[in-house]
Amino acid sequence: MPGIKDVAVLAGVSISTVSNVLNGTKNVSSETTERVLAAARQLNYQADGIARSMKSQHSKLVGVIIPSICRVFFPQVISGIQAAADEAGYTLLIYSSEDSVENEKMMLNTLLNFRVDGIILDTLAPDTDKEYLSSLKNLSSGKKDIPVIGLERNLTLYGLDSVFIDNYTSSALITQQLIFDGAKRIAFLNAGLGNSRLEGYIKTLHLNGLALDENLIINGEINSPLGGYNCTKQLIASGQRFDAIIGANDQIAIGAIGALKEHGYRIPEDVSVVGFDNIFIASIIDPPLTTIDVPKYNMGFSAFQALLRRIEDKTFPPDAIELPIEIILRQSTISSRKTSWDLDHW
Repeated sequence: MPGIKDVAVLAGVSISTVSNVLNGTKNVSSETTERVLAAARQLNYQADGIARSMKSQHSKLVGVIIPSICRVFFPQVISGIQAAADEAGYTLLIYSSEDSVENEKMMLNTLLNFRVDGIILDTLAPDTDKEYLSSLKNLSSGKKDIPVIGLERNLTLYGLDSVFIDNYTSSALITQQLIFDGAKRIAFLNAGLGNSRLEGYIKTLHLNGLALDENLIINGEINSPLGGYNCTKQLIASGQRFDAIIGANDQIAIGAIGALKEHGYRIPEDVSVVGFDNIFIASIIDPPLTTIDVPKYNMGFSAFQALLRRIEDKTFPPDAIELPIEIILRQSTISSRKTSWDLDHW
C-alpha cells in the first residue's frame, strides 16, 4: 500500500508539503497542490486517519452505541445523528449492544481504541450501577479525553450531557388519558424497561383514587412485540379483570394487541391499548395505536450537536436536554377516533 513518502517522491516535493496539502495545515501554491493531488490519485493513496488523529487529537470519528439496531425506534434516531454528523464532517461508527451491558462495555473499549472524538450512548446499565455510570464522564484514550452523551435517559447526575424525554410525565399523561376515557383496571406491561414509566403510571392511579393492583403489572423479559404478546397472555391467564393495557413501548403494545385479538377481545370496546414512542407501525396496525410521540430524529440530531459542544468545551456543567412529547390519539382507545397514518417518518 503506497504511503505519504511515495506521494512525495512522485510529486517531487517534501513529505511535509504533502502533509500540508492533504491536511490543509498550511497554504501551498495551486500548482504544487494540484501536483500532490494528482500523485495521490495516481497511487490511490489514502491517508491513515488514525495515525493523523494521533498528531491532531481529532479523528473526526464519533461512536454510537444503541441497544438494538433492529428495534424500530432507532432508525430515525440514527438518521438525526447522521444528518448532524454530515453537517459537521464527521464519520459515525455505529454499534448494537444487543441488550447486553457487557457488550456495551466492550464496545466502549473498542471505540476508545479507535480514538473517537466522542460517543453517543444509549446505556443499558441500571441506576444501581453507579460506579460504571460515573466512570463514563472520565473516558480517555491516551491523553485524549473522550466525552459521552447520554441518549434516552437523564444522566446529568453522573456528569454526562443527556438528551431525553420525561418518561415519568409521559406515562402520567397517557395513564390519565385512559382514566379520562373511563378505564379503571389498567394493566402495565413493563417487559424489562426502566422504572420511570411505571412510576408515572402508579402515581397517576393514586392521584385519581384508583387502587394499585400489583397483579396488573406484568414484567416480561423481552422488549419487543413478542415480549408484549407473552406478557398479555400471562395477564389473561391470571384471570385478572382489566379494561386497558399500557405497553412500556409501542412494540410491547403491538404484541399485546395480537394476544388480545387471539383471545377474542375487541379493541377498544373491551380493552383499550396504548404505547410509547410513536413508531411508524403504530399508525398502520389494526386498530391504530394511541401512543406518546417521541421526537426521535430530533433526539439524534440534538445528541450530536450536544457532543460537538462538549468536544469544543469540556468545562461547562452537564446539559440536560429534555425534548417535548405529545399524545397521539388513535382508535386503540376510542373507536370513533380517526385513523392518523404516519408513513412519512419511518
